Amino acid sequence: MINFISHFQKILKKNGLFSQNIITFVMCLLTIKTKEYMKKIKWMYVLLATFLLTSCGTLMQPYQMDSKMKDIELGMTKKKVISILGKDFESAGARMTSEGSIETISYKTASMTENTEGYYLLSFKDGKLVEWFKEKYPVHNHQH
Repeated sequence: MINFISHFQKILKKNGLFSQNIITFVMCLLTIKTKEYMKKIKWMYVLLATFLLTSCGTLMQPYQMDSKMKDIELGMTKKKVISILGKDFESAGARMTSEGSIETISYKTASMTENTEGYYLLSFKDGKLVEWFKEKYPVHNHQH
């Protein structure tokens, strides 16, 4: 910035336009522009950080499922279960029985300590949780 100012002063002197008022005016403009630029950069960093944090949260969801399942109880409504576990589930099946309709949904789960992946399968009879269990399998790292 200082090199720019001294260079700018030389140009003004060379063209006979050197004046302390002009220099002061230009310095004010540069300061304003620099502050605006810094604000824009700050907001870009805030947006980038927000994006990265939300992305990591989504990626970590399967690893947090075990702790969320501790809050699940048989007899809960499907709506209540989804409010605890989140909307990131898949429909795993549905059927009608003589006792009512049964719907099964699944949530992906993973464990870094056990090096496993799997699913929690939750079954609802007429909208109430009647059964849940966990299926897990080892993660295979394909290295050649």
